[in-house]
Amino acid sequence: MSFMRSGHKPRILALVQLPPPLHGAAAMNQSVTRSAYLNGQFDIEVLPIQLSQKLQDIGSPSFRKLASVFTRSVKLMLTLFLRRPRLVYFALPPFGGAFYASLPFVFLIKLFRIPLIYHFHGKGVAKQAERSTVYRRVMKWALANSRIILLSPLLFEDLSAFVDRAAVSFIPNGISLPERMAFEEGEDAHVVPQILFLSNLVITKGPLILLDALASLRQSGVSFQAIFAGAETAAISATRFASEVQVRQLQDYVQYKGPVGGEAKRALFQQANIFAFPTYNDAFPLALLEAMSFGLPIVTTNEGAIPDIVTNGENGLVVARQDPTALADALRALIEQPDLRHKMKQRNVEKFVREYPLEKFEERMATVWSQALNS
Repeated sequence: MSFMRSGHKPRILALVQLPPPLHGAAAMNQSVTRSAYLNGQFDIEVLPIQLSQKLQDIGSPSFRKLASVFTRSVKLMLTLFLRRPRLVYFALPPFGGAFYASLPFVFLIKLFRIPLIYHFHGKGVAKQAERSTVYRRVMKWALANSRIILLSPLLFEDLSAFVDRAAVSFIPNGISLPERMAFEEGEDAHVVPQILFLSNLVITKGPLILLDALASLRQSGVSFQAIFAGAETAAISATRFASEVQVRQLQDYVQYKGPVGGEAKRALFQQANIFAFPTYNDAFPLALLEAMSFGLPIVTTNEGAIPDIVTNGENGLVVARQDPTALADALRALIEQPDLRHKMKQRNVEKFVREYPLEKFEERMATVWSQALNS
């Protein structure tokens, strides 16, 4: 019998990382747990599992984190025993301390024989499995007899040694439509084009590579302004970022806005002409969907599932990872060709509306949950 026709909402327990700190996975988890559409069809109970409150604390062990794992394990055990969810939706961290800290939760869920769906927001499982026999065995145990949600078929290879493709569903990320999706005609004609980088200052997102590319543009006499926005991290503080800008003599070209949100964030997207995101360790960046929704042409890399989002020459330019020269050439091409920027804007808005609204994400999630409940 279908649970969706039974007159009551099936109970789903969501084990997820929620903000703070704010990053892509936490943002998507929040979208799931707050979704009016999903909550209308399912009785969603949330157990937050994040161990860090600040980006700078991610990856650092502490007694507080150990105590948090213990208290949440007790709460999970009581929830499984007393509430008896029909399904557990688990945004499992793919590796690192957060992965091992999640293993007591996995053990308890398996002990109570609750059907389990893992949602992987990142990648790196295959690489970690090559490095560690212990990790490989533990991951195999954790994923056994479970269903998996991945962001793209391009990411299946990362888990192919552990799961059958038949157990995997693919749900691309989605975000809410902005109030204003594209520029008015002619608004792109800034005298000095603006380049936007919007992400937490994580080294692998490429902010320093972008600075190298911008230094090359400056030396070539190309006119531009660049805005960097995003929270500091342990690796790149605001002080270090300012120093990196100064070393490259970019003080007159680059501004750092810090973390932004709401109207300030929308204003940055609306004022920009190009979105630059030279990441070299990513799965399905929400920043690219945000840029698409505002019609910004994108310069990025062939990383993770990004080829699903950006087609080189169509709605953006794709360059080699960790290659500031190629990045500078792509930025120069868009700076010097406003007509190409305009064409890419239209294609980005059309593709976003077709594939990445939050409503489509929610519908796909509801389908996967219902299939798991009825299997």
